Amino acid sequence: MNPILKIALWALAALIALWLAANLLFGANLLSYRFWAPQVRDAQREVFERSQSYVQGKVSHLGRLRLAHESADGTQREALRRQILTEASTVHPNDLPADLRAYLEQLR
Repeated sequence: MNPILKIALWALAALIALWLAANLLFGANLLSYRFWAPQVRDAQREVFERSQSYVQGKVSHLGRLRLAHESADGTQREALRRQILTEASTVHPNDLPADLRAYLEQLR
């Protein structure tokens, strides 16, 4: 066999081996990341939505929307009602104060 051809085949084999090794090292990590990242993100989001600061912020925002709804009239009142119900759907009902829960039931 020609020595130049032999060197070219070894170089090609080395490049293929290097490419496979890079895929195993970085590709497997990427596949693992693609699998676990959405689950980790969802868990972090759920913990955030159950945090005290998130719930207090939502309750405060719903209180402001409630005041605006009570003083609004016509189409603005209906738009605020829809916005209040949409915002309230992002908070667990047990986390809301009793008066706000009653108000939301009245709006539904």
